[in-house]
Amino acid sequence: MVKTKLLKVSYRDTANAISLTAYADTLAIDVSNPEKKVLIAIRFGGDPEPVRAMSDAIYGGGDIDVEMKAGTVRLSALTKQYKRQISKDGVYAEASLTALDDADVSAKKKKKVSSNEQETHEEQTEIELPPRTCYFFCPQGDDERLFEDIDRKVGVPLIPEFREYFLDALRGKGILRHLNVWSCHDKFDVWALRCAKDDKNLADVLDEGLKKGKIHIPGADGKDDGAFDSIDGVTSYLREFGVSMANKIKARFNPLFDPASEKLSDEIMLVNKNIFAHTGYSLYDAQLACAEALKRKVMQRQPAVIVAECGSGKTKIGATALYAAHLAEGKSKSFNIVMCPSHVTHKWVREIEETIPGSFGGVIRNITDMQRFYAIYKAGNRSAFAVISKEKARDGYMKAPAVRFHKRKHAFLCPRCYKPVEMDIVDGPSKYRTYADSEYFMNENSKNHKCEHCGEVMWSPLEAHEQTEWVKIGDYGFVHRKFVYRHLGKRNVRKSAKLRKAISEVSENPDGVFIARGAYRAFPLSTYIRRHMKGKKTAVRETRWRRSRRRRIR
Repeated sequence: MVKTKLLKVSYRDTANAISLTAYADTLAIDVSNPEKKVLIAIRFGGDPEPVRAMSDAIYGGGDIDVEMKAGTVRLSALTKQYKRQISKDGVYAEASLTALDDADVSAKKKKKVSSNEQETHEEQTEIELPPRTCYFFCPQGDDERLFEDIDRKVGVPLIPEFREYFLDALRGKGILRHLNVWSCHDKFDVWALRCAKDDKNLADVLDEGLKKGKIHIPGADGKDDGAFDSIDGVTSYLREFGVSMANKIKARFNPLFDPASEKLSDEIMLVNKNIFAHTGYSLYDAQLACAEALKRKVMQRQPAVIVAECGSGKTKIGATALYAAHLAEGKSKSFNIVMCPSHVTHKWVREIEETIPGSFGGVIRNITDMQRFYAIYKAGNRSAFAVISKEKARDGYMKAPAVRFHKRKHAFLCPRCYKPVEMDIVDGPSKYRTYADSEYFMNENSKNHKCEHCGEVMWSPLEAHEQTEWVKIGDYGFVHRKFVYRHLGKRNVRKSAKLRKAISEVSENPDGVFIARGAYRAFPLSTYIRRHMKGKKTAVRETRWRRSRRRRIR
């Protein structure tokens, strides 16, 4: 039956003259010990200060009194064993605390060394699971969800076929207990699972079911051929089954191109002849095989990746694969876009013209260059390769926070719905929500990009001479004129004289004029390509790391 009346929750500390009151709409209790009823979960609300104080008291292990229909009940709290969340909306706050599993105690590890003296000593790490109690919150009567949650937390192997027997056996033996739940609105179950050391009691339940025939492993015929009698480590396992494993892997993962059994296509050989005519050398067999495989991937309209060391010829391989794919599709010319680091743009242009017959390349720096380059391609009969540095491709206008500070609400408001913007605060295992501060908007990220209430983007383009509530401080980010003093105490600000000087200038003259250097309105080249050149190009993207390089062909 769904309850409608809220429960009054009280906490009293007579020694320190503290008295707190809140009202709960959800409560879960473990009454396995009538002398000491334990609080497992609770959700309550009220004024922000008492709610925060009540959550601190419960989290610290303080006992609370709950006025229920049958009378007042004293509940004992688990000291610092709750996951805590607090949300606030104006003058109302809501807190929820749910018990954490005992499994948060770090598992002990011990090393086991193989006793076989003929093999190299193998170190195998075994996880020793301590005795613990796990709590599960799931929809009312949903055994499937309960079984899935148990499977994630225990170390014994479980399959869906075990579900009905396993849950019934655990309940019958008292290992899995249903806890008392009271809620005004939501209907859900809370279960407590007591696990012995290394989950031995759970393993015993499965062993008993297998012996009595109540459960069985699908595909098992009950016969033991003794294949694993001599297996005592990884080395002996690979020695016994390594060949069959390798054959299965070989049969499952077929290469795109097998040079031992297939010939290179005429299109790849044509490009190779052109390279020899312009440079005096041909591609190596491995390079040609890679180009052939990439060509087939491009023709499937799927991305491909080349992973190779510096100097392996990835530029020529990628260009060869693109041109050969277009020839195989019967195209007389094609328009291609290459995105790469800025220091190799001219290298790409040079190697393209050495590799691809009847083609030309150029470095593109802005939208105007792109439009002119494409017009030249359309007017001619040669394939074109537009080379763009990744820095120029993503270069666009600077964005600044569009939120404004409301003095009366003492919060930053969304520019569209005018609701306060909130952020998450993590304090150890506790997590609660509060109004976002100015430091929340220092730099744009996924958390502060859009309003969670209306979906409006909370950042807008910024011009260099435009003056707003926010001031851009180099690479540090945006600071609010009213709260700029908060940044002066930060460690990275104290260490940097240049940064400390810039922030101090804003702090001393908050109404001054501060120009955002580098802020200008410019449409990103990558966005223009995505919107206006769809279906007109094939793209190659090169990304470089210190120790390796990768090339993507799209």
